[in-house]
Amino acid sequence: MSIRLETGLISHLFQEKLPMSIELFIEKWSAPTGDVLYPWSIWRDGRQVHHGQRMRTAEEAEQEGLHYCQHILGEVPERVTRL
Repeated sequence: MSIRLETGLISHLFQEKLPMSIELFIEKWSAPTGDVLYPWSIWRDGRQVHHGQRMRTAEEAEQEGLHYCQHILGEVPERVTRL
């Protein structure tokens, strides 16, 4: 295989945009009053595509985020990260 043909094949593969996996992030916000809230957000390819409401527990936030991914986006996140 010539170098030119290989370079053309590599360029072609990079031009095809494969769907990027989605990630669910759960944050933890603490207030001076001692209250804690857990907002969640969905990210794809380094860009935020949705942010959810602040929940009372990390488990509730994860459940809401997973529900959104599955029922609205039709996908399951590749990774769930709690910050």
